[in-house]
Amino acid sequence: HKNGIQYKGYVNFLNQAIEPALPFLHKDMRGLDFGCGPSPTLSVILEQKGLTCDNYDIFFFSDLPREKYDFIFATECFEHFFFPAKEIQHIKSLLKANGIIIIMTETWKSVKAFANWYYARDFTHISFFHIQTFDFIAREFGFEILKCINERVVILQKTEAADID
Repeated sequence: HKNGIQYKGYVNFLNQAIEPALPFLHKDMRGLDFGCGPSPTLSVILEQKGLTCDNYDIFFFSDLPREKYDFIFATECFEHFFFPAKEIQHIKSLLKANGIIIIMTETWKSVKAFANWYYARDFTHISFFHIQTFDFIAREFGFEILKCINERVVILQKTEAADID
């Protein structure tokens, strides 16, 4: 990957998640790029739009956030989760009441196509999601699906009842 603010292709790629999320965000909100990688880019793009976004990555920016956020972007990190339920619960714990999470991960379409799917052949990808998986995640973890942009970007909102956990 050529990741970084200087790579137009990567910026355009991240904008697939950022643009549909913008109607749900405003300048007094604070966000987190969960799984930002070695060259934080999403937070820079958001900063250019007047939004504040911290960075977290288990390998590169490993200081665990101690605050709650209004929004969290998780772009291209769900497929790297060894324990998806544990990670989703962790992300949920970092969200304020009614906070939103913007998830970007390529979803699988059919069992038949899975074996030849480039995404599944990436040895760092260990968890795979179907678009219907996000219905399950919403039910199980106390989220509401705000928007399903395509088969790659889903925006979920933490429900008030989920904040009671």
